[in-house]
Amino acid sequence: MGGVVYSILFLLLLALPLTGCKTSSDDAPTYYSVTIASTISNGSVTANKTSALAGDTVKLTATPADGYELSSYSVTDANTNAITVTEEGTFTMPESNVTVSATFKETEETANQTAADAVIAKIKAIGTVAYTSDSKALIDAAREAYDALTDAQKELVTNYSTLTAAESTYSTLKTEADTETANQAAAADVIEKINAIGTVAYTDACKEKIDDARTAYDALTEAQQVLVTNYDTLTEAESTYESLITYTVTLTGGANATASGGATTQSDLSGAMTTVTYTASNGYYFADFTATTTNGITLTRTSSSVVTVSGTPTTDTSITVPDAAQIVPVTGITLNKTSTTITAGSTETLSVSAYEPGNATFQTVTWSSDNTDVATVDTTGLVTAVAAGENGSNASATITATATDGSGITATCTVTVTPASVDVNNRGFTASSWENCIGGNLITE
Repeated sequence: MGGVVYSILFLLLLALPLTGCKTSSDDAPTYYSVTIASTISNGSVTANKTSALAGDTVKLTATPADGYELSSYSVTDANTNAITVTEEGTFTMPESNVTVSATFKETEETANQTAADAVIAKIKAIGTVAYTSDSKALIDAAREAYDALTDAQKELVTNYSTLTAAESTYSTLKTEADTETANQAAAADVIEKINAIGTVAYTDACKEKIDDARTAYDALTEAQQVLVTNYDTLTEAESTYESLITYTVTLTGGANATASGGATTQSDLSGAMTTVTYTASNGYYFADFTATTTNGITLTRTSSSVVTVSGTPTTDTSITVPDAAQIVPVTGITLNKTSTTITAGSTETLSVSAYEPGNATFQTVTWSSDNTDVATVDTTGLVTAVAAGENGSNASATITATATDGSGITATCTVTVTPASVDVNNRGFTASSWENCIGGNLITE
């Protein structure tokens, strides 16, 4: 009977829970749960026990997702108190249920690519560059993000050239816009000055406004000048003002000459003056001078006896006309030869060796021949023997040098032209010797 009782007790003991709990709750061991948090991302965690006694060692195993690695474990008890986890991923079970969590971080390679991808996206977001605040904000955001990368991350930004191109384009657009703004402002200033001219009058105040507008316009660049919409108003004002201006030309001097054509004082000129011609009196001449122009009026010596004054004045102008000087007439001419003999076909130059008096005003002559069939002379005194007389005889012509001052003084040179020699079989003959031949026939051996 006693053996049966013990057998029953033994079976009852085997039927008790493995927790070691006894029939008395005070003496039974307590197992506490190990719960894996459901909020873990980028990886997973497992524990080698789902429940454990206080003091037991629990081993955790982390499995990161691709591109991630374990950063840290977090184990807390029922009161959210942190439980220490060793570097090996183990912890000692407290007398409490615990919750296990873990944080996974990107690997360095993945983090670099993620950072670079973010910048790539910002650069793509720039799109077509325009000179707007929105476009500038997108460019600046991409630049700021790129500059914040490490060197390794910057190497992964595949569209960096798009960012620099966008910056360059924006800079160009800004420069163009700034230039256009400056051009518009400069042109507007000139437009205002032109409008200020108003009705044109022949007054200093009006002239000042016109000149001020002209100076301002000329200082503009070509691009700015195109923007001046009332430029025609300026040119019309200038033209109108010029038509209102009148000037006076006063001529003095010109003694021993007669003025003709126009008055020596011409007033209220709004254009060209009437040309005044000064003609030297008989026995007088105008010394040579270079034409001069003063304020649009030109003084010209057209010949030794005529001076003209003409032109369009640009202001009131006084011109002094040279006085005509008295001519010292030629009283005598001496040639280098008074007679000469020249063979037909040859030349010789005659010249004036002296004028009397030595201070004669016009020491020039004209040349002439009284028989151009025999000898001619050009304007320089070069005499050309044209032909001798008939039958081999000599011929003569008188070359005359006449003073150009109107005094009528002359000098002459008698030119005798002899026949040219004829060479027959190396024998020298002249035309005159031909008559000495028998019967007028030349006999040769």
